[in-house]
Amino acid sequence: MIPKKKRDIIIARDGERCVACGAVWQLTIHHRINRGAGGSKLFDEFQHLLTVCNPCNVSFESSAEVAETARFLGYKLSRNANPAVDATQVPVYYQYLSTWYHLDANGEKREKE
Repeated sequence: MIPKKKRDIIIARDGERCVACGAVWQLTIHHRINRGAGGSKLFDEFQHLLTVCNPCNVSFESSAEVAETARFLGYKLSRNANPAVDATQVPVYYQYLSTWYHLDANGEKREKE
């Protein structure tokens, strides 16, 4: 469970919208790297978390085609990548802003150069 203070920072960083579709309702925190049942809390760091709406979150996990697109857009990262993925180096496409951003460990984003 993500603490409320951290959730609030993530939602504010993401403009109080789903980064994938721009929705402002049914927002939830999405793990870019799936934690799995009882998985590592290392994936609860800011650079691993995004604001998405429930419909987008469900579609990322239920459709192989959508999951592939989500990986391309930085919404999902491989848990088993070799070498390990540095989430701060993989940009995320903010659909509603039409802009790519890098997320950092402090809960901020910077535009991809």
